[in-house]
Amino acid sequence: MDKQIKLFEGEPREQHQAILKLLHKTWVEKNDLYGDSFSEVFDELGDVSALTQVLHKVNRLKTLVTYGDDGVEESLDDTLLDLANYCVMWLMER
Repeated sequence: MDKQIKLFEGEPREQHQAILKLLHKTWVEKNDLYGDSFSEVFDELGDVSALTQVLHKVNRLKTLVTYGDDGVEESLDDTLLDLANYCVMWLMER
């Protein structure tokens, strides 16, 4: 994923559509790299596994918002995309 995501221009509907496309692209790329580990762990542990993933991302988000990215690999935008995708994957599993 890009270190910094280009700002989406246009009307809110166009921005929303562009972000959804990026979420899907990110999900496909990560599933190709890591397999369907989210689903596998969900099958074993249920909602607790999804909540754990979401909470890890929320903690990462809090750190980024509080202290900035300070040279870390994952940007605020990357973290927000991952968090959104974790929520979508959780819905898929349910």
